[in-house]
Amino acid sequence: MALVEAGYQVSVIDRGLWIALPREVDARWRERHSMELVNENGKWRIRGAGAERANVAYASFGDG
Repeated sequence: MALVEAGYQVSVIDRGLWIALPREVDARWRERHSMELVNENGKWRIRGAGAERANVAYASFGDG
């Protein structure tokens, strides 16, 4: 959990859970909004600032 106390930011990790500050969520969504999904030579890739932290995921239905 991220806490702001007396002007200092203190990060606490509890059981692998990270709770983001509103400004961190805003920054991440702005970064994601600036990315684009492109097909380069038959392969899907993410391009833009922060693309190194992004992943392309696939899903499909089976048996109906």
